[in-house]
Amino acid sequence: MAPPLYLELAPPEEAAKQIDHLFVFRDTGVLSGGGRGRFATDLFTLSVTRDDSGGGRVSLAEPRPYCSPRPRPFLGVVAGLRLSSRPQRFPDSKGLDMLASELARVQTGDDDLPALIAVLDGLARDLRFAAPPGAYSHRTKRRKVRAETGVSRLATLRRFRRALGQLASRPCR
Repeated sequence: MAPPLYLELAPPEEAAKQIDHLFVFRDTGVLSGGGRGRFATDLFTLSVTRDDSGGGRVSLAEPRPYCSPRPRPFLGVVAGLRLSSRPQRFPDSKGLDMLASELARVQTGDDDLPALIAVLDGLARDLRFAAPPGAYSHRTKRRKVRAETGVSRLATLRRFRRALGQLASRPCR
């Protein structure tokens, strides 16, 4: 197996704004061993992992609000995308299969890294999201208003309208 490495790359310009970065992580237990944990992140992680168990495993991991210990050192290679929101659907199996086959080559050397990054760029370009960047669900908007004002969104709107009505009914000076 090739020496350990961690790459973090900017997504292609044509990719959706919800894609924060692309990454490749290859380890022989050196970077992930000895009681080291997994970092906290506020991003989703869409990845393909290739380790001693054979073929590639696809996963979509939720954001982790805290560091978590690794149960054992990681031996293998994983590549994927970090996302600010959940994708509308998984990429097609053809792109994920291409990524898994490139991971097999990168596991043994660095010569195929450009091809792996090209496949990641392609996945980033093809990935679609249900909501535009920065969009919130109605429930999230209600929670944000309550956190900022201390009252419900409806009560906040009523108070605002009442205050606006009082200002409008005042005589001009």
